[in-house]
Amino acid sequence: GFAKMEDVMAGVRKYTGQTDEQVREMNEDFKKMDTRTPREKLNDLAGAAGRLGITSKAMIEEFVDGADKIGVALGDDLGEGAVDTIGKLAIAFGEDKTKGLRGAMLATGSALNEIVQNSPAQAQPVIEFTQQLSGVGQQAHITQAQIMGFAAALDQNNQEMATASTVMSQLITKMYQDSARFAQMAGMEVAKFKELIHTDMNQAIVEWLQHVNKLGDMSVLAGKFDQLKMDGTRAVGVLSTLAGHIDQVTEAQRIATEAYAEGTSVIEEFNVQNTTVQAEIDKAGKRFADLSIEL
Repeated sequence: GFAKMEDVMAGVRKYTGQTDEQVREMNEDFKKMDTRTPREKLNDLAGAAGRLGITSKAMIEEFVDGADKIGVALGDDLGEGAVDTIGKLAIAFGEDKTKGLRGAMLATGSALNEIVQNSPAQAQPVIEFTQQLSGVGQQAHITQAQIMGFAAALDQNNQEMATASTVMSQLITKMYQDSARFAQMAGMEVAKFKELIHTDMNQAIVEWLQHVNKLGDMSVLAGKFDQLKMDGTRAVGVLSTLAGHIDQVTEAQRIATEAYAEGTSVIEEFNVQNTTVQAEIDKAGKRFADLSIEL
């Protein structure tokens, strides 16, 4: 056990640039955390922080604490590497500067947790879509919670996330480039639509989809989208799904936005998952492992 822990701690030094003494100090803090997560896994999270460019002891511990709470709360629903992605999103959207890294991660985790609890959408595809659209979304001033709302509706209706994110990126870009044509297609006033694009892109997309939904079925939309030079069949499938389920989009966005602002949902779920009988058994096993390593 001692040898394995030494290997794990060596990995932390490699990715974070921390000294041996600093890593040992962090591990003393890890021992004090009230969590069912094994200390080896906490060190893995510390290494993940280092791979994101986080190198100070305080920030690494913030990342580990936030990542651990999200991981315990959402469990296997997240999939491999999703917690790292949530950390990347916090940094990419700049929320780590306003909420702190831990707070930003917990806000994203809370929005994700509420979407999963209140819809058939799954955590992994939602976070994948959010990551894939984050670059364009950030430039267009669309929030993480709003992107998650689109993802939730798409996942509920069996759309493939990589395809959907490509289509959405294309839609946002083309709306900026040719807003008049998009407005005319949906029968919207051009000047007002252009203004809305530049003040609230998310609302512009939602209102455009609401108008598109009134145009007809996919056979009609296919020709319309072709005029916009959108990406053929893929665009028709994704955008007609969103247009036909715009109520799911707006409801998921509302839920995610409220949960993101509060940032407490994932902590509440962590408290539930961290106090089960199995959780107490896990914690006892951790104490035994730590004692054997000390010896």
